[in-house]
Parts: sequence; structure tokens; C-alpha cells
Amino acid sequence: MKVTFDFDCTLDREAIQDYASELIANGHEIHIVTSRLADDKAPSIYWNLDLYQVSDKLKIKRENIHFMSMEDKSFFFMENDDFIWHLDDDWDVLRDIRKLSVVGISCFGSTNWKAKCDGVLKKALKK
Repeated sequence: MKVTFDFDCTLDREAIQDYASELIANGHEIHIVTSRLADDKAPSIYWNLDLYQVSDKLKIKRENIHFMSMEDKSFFFMENDDFIWHLDDDWDVLRDIRKLSVVGISCFGSTNWKAKCDGVLKKALKK
């Protein structure tokens, strides 16, 4: 199954990295969809260094990192509808992508985000 994570205030958190690592170990394909500027648009060569450090630690392929360069993430999901869920801390992003086929799950102010992610995965596996 293919799932996506936001980076800032989401996959940069250790508990969420641990969960992503579990998913990878169980054979799921992890992608990062971030509003950040792509390297060619960034003001510094160090702009995305922290993101790359985490993605390298988790062994997330570079081609699985999608920089939206401040565009709506929903544009990514309009063109890529084979993802099960997207975990993010931004309610506006989640509201927009919930109109599409991907399930938007919030990790902001919530302690049950992991259970929600697992529930959506289990439901998708049954299909």
C-alpha cells in the first residue's frame, strides 16, 4: 500500500518517524508530500537538509519525495490517486484532499492518528 506524510510538524517528529519505519518494514511504500520549495527554487542548498536527513534515515527514496513549492497538495493527489492516506498537521490541506480519493488524517492535537492510519490501511487491505 502507498501512503504519504507531510514533513514539517509531521514526519519530522520522532514518533511519526517510528511509525513510518514500521510501515516500511511491513512492505508499505512511503512518500513525502511537502509544501516546501524544491531544491531548484530554495534560497539555500541547505534548505531541505533536515528533510533529506530524515528520509535517508528511513530509507525513503528521493523519487518518493514530492515538493509542492507552496502549491496546494491537492494538485499532487489529483494526479496521483493510488495513495491510501496522507498524514498532515494542516487542516486546510486535509480539507482539500478529503474531497479526493485519498483519506486525510490529522496528527495535530490528536493522539489517535496512528489508530486512524492503521484502520484505513486494514480497510484497504480487505478490498
